[in-house]
Amino acid sequence: MISLNIVGRVTLEKNLALYPESIRKRVSDEMKRIVINFANNAKTPNLSGLFLNVKTGGLRNSVYWKVESSPVNIVGYVGTNKWYGTLWHEGFTRNTKSGSKTFAPRPYLKDIIDKRKEEVITRLNNAIRGAYGS
Repeated sequence: MISLNIVGRVTLEKNLALYPESIRKRVSDEMKRIVINFANNAKTPNLSGLFLNVKTGGLRNSVYWKVESSPVNIVGYVGTNKWYGTLWHEGFTRNTKSGSKTFAPRPYLKDIIDKRKEEVITRLNNAIRGAYGS
């Protein structure tokens, strides 16, 4: 699993329960927009030739997103249910009759997270500030 851990998460979780439902909904809605955007970016261009060439489209079409909310936690997920998604993401070696072939990692999800971590933090902070009208 690939994850983005935001510094201060424990503090946010403690405080999130204190926020009114309207603020938790704004943060949840913004998280939904973020993970949908991440999933779309994983599909195009990352899984449309930038990291992997498309043969059947199975991996690209399997990329999914979801957001889970509780009174103290809002978590966004982007992933795939294809077993070979992790192999391509992390790299692997395939044994063949003529020897072995190593495939370098192609981080089609991690690349998005690494490049946009600060944007995610800003967008979530703005969702909280916007709920207060500031």
